[in-house]
Amino acid sequence: MNTCAVKLLIFAGSDGDGGHLGDASGARPELLKAAVYEQHRIELEVTYRRLYVHAEGWEDYFEKTLEATRPDIIIVCVNGVSWSFKTVPIRLRKWFGSGAGKWAERRQQQIDRGAKSSRPREYLARGVHWTVRRVIPAGTYMSRASAEARWLQVIDRVAREEEAFVVIGSKVDQRGELLKAWPRLNEEIARHNDVLRRRADERHLVCFDREAILRELGEELAFLEDRVHRQEPFHVLMAARMLDAIRPALEGHTAPVG
Repeated sequence: MNTCAVKLLIFAGSDGDGGHLGDASGARPELLKAAVYEQHRIELEVTYRRLYVHAEGWEDYFEKTLEATRPDIIIVCVNGVSWSFKTVPIRLRKWFGSGAGKWAERRQQQIDRGAKSSRPREYLARGVHWTVRRVIPAGTYMSRASAEARWLQVIDRVAREEEAFVVIGSKVDQRGELLKAWPRLNEEIARHNDVLRRRADERHLVCFDREAILRELGEELAFLEDRVHRQEPFHVLMAARMLDAIRPALEGHTAPVG
């Protein structure tokens, strides 16, 4: 059986490459690679890059990645870290610098880990979170409008890669402690996704709804305890949906039997 190679570039967030799993082979890039070979006899060369539009130098990094990989297929999974993660550590980072933000994140993680050990520590952690949120307001890196403009820029840019098949994955809803800091956030996320989806449709790009995958799977199977990062069952289903989205591009590359 002859095979051919296809270059896939994935832009996504912190957990898409299996960084929060014990074994990265259970993450969607490797699962997708295996499924593509099994079903299409195509060797998929996967490049996974985290993309945060609030990060300094993000645009240069984005352009250099496109230039270096020259992909046949591009998948962009939109994240909202820049505007929809409203936390006290981010506020402290903006007020006092990155050192203060990292210190607050470590302390928060320490308190949360302790909360798992006993009921009194759980109550203590809840009280600390409640108090801190009322003394120090939670903050975001950017406004939604600023971040949204950059994501629209990303969509316009990948649409100009005329030789590539492009897929845009929508941002998922917020959950857990992050949602407590911004109770009506998911309504804003829905509007954000509508804006990006309309632009993707205008550019004739393929879209898929990542939140629908979470609803299909269920939160207990999808998420780790932080309600932000995903467990292996989510990666399995996400890889299957990614394959459905890119299958039209793969069919043009399938090698003949020989």
